[in-house]
Amino acid sequence: MTFNKNQLVAEPVDHYPSNYISLDLEFAYTKNQGKSFPLQVAAVYVRQGKVQPNRFNRFAYYDNMRPEDFVRGLEYANTTPKTYRKYGDIKDIARHFLTWWAQMSARNIGQAKTRVTDCVDLLPILGYSVRNDLIQFTHYFPDQICPNSLMKNEVRYYDVEQLVKDVIGKDSVPLQSLAALFSIDAGQPHTADSDALTCATAFEILKRRQQRPSHIKLSIQDASFLQQITEQSSDKIMTLMADALLTGR
Repeated sequence: MTFNKNQLVAEPVDHYPSNYISLDLEFAYTKNQGKSFPLQVAAVYVRQGKVQPNRFNRFAYYDNMRPEDFVRGLEYANTTPKTYRKYGDIKDIARHFLTWWAQMSARNIGQAKTRVTDCVDLLPILGYSVRNDLIQFTHYFPDQICPNSLMKNEVRYYDVEQLVKDVIGKDSVPLQSLAALFSIDAGQPHTADSDALTCATAFEILKRRQQRPSHIKLSIQDASFLQQITEQSSDKIMTLMADALLTGR
């Protein structure tokens, strides 16, 4: 028995965690069925709005992956084919992620080290349309994440895309469009390590603007920022986003 999607628990969109793991995945496909598998798994630990050292970034290899995905994974990993194959087992990557996640969660409460089996309270996962990523990735988790712990055997997650939908009243805005809107340096888009950092940055910007009390006026700097947003594009979505951030709706 393995971890399943019923153990994924969405946090309410009006909750704004200060400490969390920002996660993103890129995917590969099999040669015949076209079934998708995690290709790159990357995550950053954010504490009080600041990205902490020791990021997670691993690359998966599959015997039946498409040649173009093999090349892409090799380029992402920036290593030799032999090393890529040796360290690309997705089950090992999932185990290493759980250990890293437990260590970051322990650091969050002031503990120097911990084992995943002793973890008391894992940090929530944050991401962009992150439930889909978690459904794929947690398929490789053991059924019990922390078997010796009293914590509930579940993954709490926060979907930034849902927050964006609530702010602008639209079905969906791509992460890269959001990055352009906020003038975020997106690094290398559509790579998991860059997208995890971009998502966390966009979330912190949205969080600060949504948490501003309605009676507090925008500073000159904020007003200039919003003016730049509206001037970047005449697209209606951009205008709606700027209006929402300005009025707090």
